[in-house]
Amino acid sequence: MAGRNKELNQFNGQVFYKWGENVRQCIGASAEFGGLYNLDTRKNGTHYAFALHHELYWKGLSLKTQIATYAMKPKNAEGMSRDTIMMTAYGAPYAVAAKANLYQLGVGYKWNVKWGPVESVQVYNDFGWLQKQKKDFHDSFQNVTGCMVTAGPVIAYIDYALGLHQAWLGPDWNAFAQGTGSNSWHARFNVNIGYYF
Repeated sequence: MAGRNKELNQFNGQVFYKWGENVRQCIGASAEFGGLYNLDTRKNGTHYAFALHHELYWKGLSLKTQIATYAMKPKNAEGMSRDTIMMTAYGAPYAVAAKANLYQLGVGYKWNVKWGPVESVQVYNDFGWLQKQKKDFHDSFQNVTGCMVTAGPVIAYIDYALGLHQAWLGPDWNAFAQGTGSNSWHARFNVNIGYYF
């Protein structure tokens, strides 16, 4: 499908600048570059990514934005597509577009409270768009709305995730590649409780 590739010799860098007291802000840029070794051809391809981000904090309000671009250029065997590449999560491989742009926007508001053991509540909405560079691929979208509740070392996330051509929310496990499966939005309600020490 998309070849067998391994990342190697990766280099990462980031620069950022922070300023402000009442309104705190941060702007930054990051980049990564590395090799992509193909197990079949034994040849090295490349992969790279660049991103710009901005963060703003004012009282309880937070606003985060990021734009990024990436490209993976594998040296696959003859007949293997170079438009997609295989990744793995939890032992399950899935295909991803080899070249894409990403746009992300997150907004949240945090209240400090005294509700028994509860110390703070933060509501948030995070939106992401994976714009694939191959023309006949369908873009992927995700929106997560929820809240984080903090009680000492216990943190709970309660959120509702919506996805279109999103592999982990819909029926198409390779939706991050061609995205030609379901054209409907799919949802998942999530509750995550963690004890941090």
